[in-house]
Amino acid sequence: GSGPSQPRTWASLHPWDEGFGGLEAVNTGSIPMPCHLLSFALLGNAAVGAVGGQLPCVEATSPGVCSRPLMTQGGSASVDWSLLQQKSSVQRGRLAEDAASTKAAASSTAGEHFTVVIIPDTQFMVMDNGYSGAWLHEWISQADWIVEQQHALNIAAVIHVGDVVEEAHRPWEWDNFFKGWDKVEATGIPWSVVPGNHDLTSMAQPFASNRWDDYNRFMEPVFRRNPNLHGNFPPGKYENSVVFFDASGIEFMVVGIELGPTQESLDWASSQLNQYPNKRAIINNHFVLWGAERGIDIAGWAKRHRNIFMIHQGHDCAREWNRVIHNNWGEPIQEVLADYQCSGDAFLRYYTFHVTEHRVDAFTYSPSLRVFETDPNSQWSFDFNMGDLRALPTTLPASTTVIPLVENYYREAPRVGGWGGWCTCPDGQRYNVGDNYDGCANGPASLACEGGAPGECVKEHDSTRQGMKVTCATAGLPTPQPEQAPPSSSTSTEAPRVENDY
Repeated sequence: GSGPSQPRTWASLHPWDEGFGGLEAVNTGSIPMPCHLLSFALLGNAAVGAVGGQLPCVEATSPGVCSRPLMTQGGSASVDWSLLQQKSSVQRGRLAEDAASTKAAASSTAGEHFTVVIIPDTQFMVMDNGYSGAWLHEWISQADWIVEQQHALNIAAVIHVGDVVEEAHRPWEWDNFFKGWDKVEATGIPWSVVPGNHDLTSMAQPFASNRWDDYNRFMEPVFRRNPNLHGNFPPGKYENSVVFFDASGIEFMVVGIELGPTQESLDWASSQLNQYPNKRAIINNHFVLWGAERGIDIAGWAKRHRNIFMIHQGHDCAREWNRVIHNNWGEPIQEVLADYQCSGDAFLRYYTFHVTEHRVDAFTYSPSLRVFETDPNSQWSFDFNMGDLRALPTTLPASTTVIPLVENYYREAPRVGGWGGWCTCPDGQRYNVGDNYDGCANGPASLACEGGAPGECVKEHDSTRQGMKVTCATAGLPTPQPEQAPPSSSTSTEAPRVENDY
């Protein structure tokens, strides 16, 4: 559906522009924002963004001079949005390089920072017919920008999240894609690409055995000459891939997973992650929820792998959102979506890793418009442990103390139906949840209600509860201790949880 138009404010300060002195707020007016599957909010009337190590600016007396910075309690900018960056406040944004810096100066700081660039869906741009305001020159501008900023930003990897083209059988769209991609490839920067739903051979048969034939026909020559490609699955095909890259002495792997993966694909990806537990892992998947109707839970799967610190996706014209989930060791995984094609402004996302500060800064920039988007869902920071993973265990101990949830966690989950009823959590909050696909055979126990009091399971479909589950907060309850002796029946170990999983 189509949601309300949201005014957005951008800052047109460019670290590579000559002079590096001006800050200008550019209000683009109303941009249509199509609705998002999970109704993630977008921020309207965003403040001019944080630049040059300063807080976001609400009011400027002159270009580059901020008279009223955006402040909150504690003196830092923050936004309290549910489902967004729950464990990260919006911190100062730091531009990666001053344009006045010479290449020698950039080289001297190369060990202190590096950048990973995310290319969202290019499908509309390679059509080159103005659909949704997108044109080919915008994609070429993105590729040219990567080439130009390779050294200034110390770009260590480029990741394309899929929907490379609009229709995978059209050779001219692939030709247009390679007009930009050939430039990226020529830099020698390690790269990863995954297929999206528009890269299917037939979108009418999204799970057919030949679904990636067109994608592989055009992408196989590129993958075969990728020097950083470590593996691909199935053999001879490239819808699943692993790419290695190193930056500032840190080893990384990008695990590309096909849209709506088979269990065999996830098992293969697990084998790669388990084989290289010391490499920090980014999961590249076009859209995490695709396949949930078949019981595929990519986020849940990722939580079992300690080296995964980020899941990146595109696909959704909600444009962008980010949230933190936690792995089975209670450590953060950044789950991020970025897809700007439907607004026709050709933004891309990049992350600058500050090694000595153990911090990553996220930026959203349009090379064709030459502006940053600086609302808190476009520019933020998160902590990242740059230390050695080799000292950390990758499997949970036999007995693990359960960390209590601090909020109720109401979310869409696989294997939950549309029959159901109400679940009341200990704090009195009530949630309309589905049944466990058992036809209410177990009465209240059939509800997807964890830690709460389930009500009647109603044998009537309700679209508002279809697929919805709640895990109630356990804050204030005593933390369970390891069992002194196992009971006669088999026991399961519950992973530590530090936040609600929505």
